[in-house]
Amino acid sequence: MKTTSTLAAVALAGALMAAPQARATTLLNLIDPPDQTDTVYSLSFTALGPATTVSVGGYQLLDFEQTTNIGVFLNNAGANLLGAAWTLTPAAPWFTDTYTYDDGTSVPALVFASSAAGAYDTYSQTFATTSGQSYSLNFLYSNDVFGGGPAPSGLLVTETATTSVPEPSTWMLMLLGAAGLGFLGRHKTKQSPTANA
Repeated sequence: MKTTSTLAAVALAGALMAAPQARATTLLNLIDPPDQTDTVYSLSFTALGPATTVSVGGYQLLDFEQTTNIGVFLNNAGANLLGAAWTLTPAAPWFTDTYTYDDGTSVPALVFASSAAGAYDTYSQTFATTSGQSYSLNFLYSNDVFGGGPAPSGLLVTETATTSVPEPSTWMLMLLGAAGLGFLGRHKTKQSPTANA
């Protein structure tokens, strides 16, 4: 009975690991950046699967920071792959102080403030990509610091790839699971109905 449950567990693990995997990569992590206006950022990444999620999170305690003219482009050219709708994940209901606005482009600008250091409100968008292709995330960054001095603030930009092709270790687990299920099926058919009598 123990062998049966072990093999079933291996088969289940193989099936679960065959599902699409997500890998997050930090593209930019600014902590307490200085006062600035419309600093140009162009962050490159290589797609690892059929879909990629870009996330932009921020906080600013004294005033606000913002990203405008946001776009993702294949080979840093062509049409903007981002749409007009961001998904917001708030840091916490009582810390959230963020909003979007129309900056004249097809993708709304993001504005961040906060009442707690490290309380990142995060906006995300998912778009179709081609594995192995190079993409660029471009935007202008402004950090308005009240009085011009340093302010507790941060901007975190990540890219999360959804990979559809299982890794070699996943293939091995799937093969072991399939072999285990085959063994179980064969073992049960060889048992005699009177074996338990």
